[in-house]
Amino acid sequence: MNRDTKRELTADEAKRNEHYEREKVRLEQEGYKSYDLTTSVLKANVMAVVLVLPFVAIFTIIYLMVNNVTGWELFRGALDDFVDTPLGLLLYFAIFFILVIVHELIHGVSRAMYAKSGWKSISFGFIAKNLTPYCACNEPLTKFAYIFGAMMPAVVLGFIPGIISIVIGNAFVFFLSMVMILAGGGDIHTTLVLLMFKPNGKKAIYIDHPYLIGLTAFVKE
Repeated sequence: MNRDTKRELTADEAKRNEHYEREKVRLEQEGYKSYDLTTSVLKANVMAVVLVLPFVAIFTIIYLMVNNVTGWELFRGALDDFVDTPLGLLLYFAIFFILVIVHELIHGVSRAMYAKSGWKSISFGFIAKNLTPYCACNEPLTKFAYIFGAMMPAVVLGFIPGIISIVIGNAFVFFLSMVMILAGGGDIHTTLVLLMFKPNGKKAIYIDHPYLIGLTAFVKE
């Protein structure tokens, strides 16, 4: 499986990798065994779509039923005010860009809440090759803290606004919320990988991989 291990690291990634290797050595000296829970970009993207599309489909069906509209009416209602003019289209992409930044900030805030060093343990970056922004925590987290940090952007920007948009019948908010659920597909996949990992009752902590998609589990043997 190609996990992009041969690409040239950025300066921030290299620095984070040095810290990660030191942490790995320290934890192994303390009796922890490491388990690789990273994945390839291709698999992460495919699994993100597979996992998220059912949620989008269910939300869409509920919206159509509650608001008594057709799929075409929902689509036109979501885009009419924006794509009909160049300025509107530009505004739409600006909103999306801002939400992507907010997505990563929510990752950072929710993870910093559980990291010993708080905000100092959080770093942000952008992988130009994959057009992928990211937020990483350099400290070990518990399973709950890791899942909380992974899922909060999709919950705050996707699921909650999606429910609200159904109640108030706002097609544009609904459309953006579904896009944000799709944007959280990778996080949902990572959460599923973590939930499927069973340390069999042993103490376990989890650290973001410094440059690959996913994390490393450390289990006390």
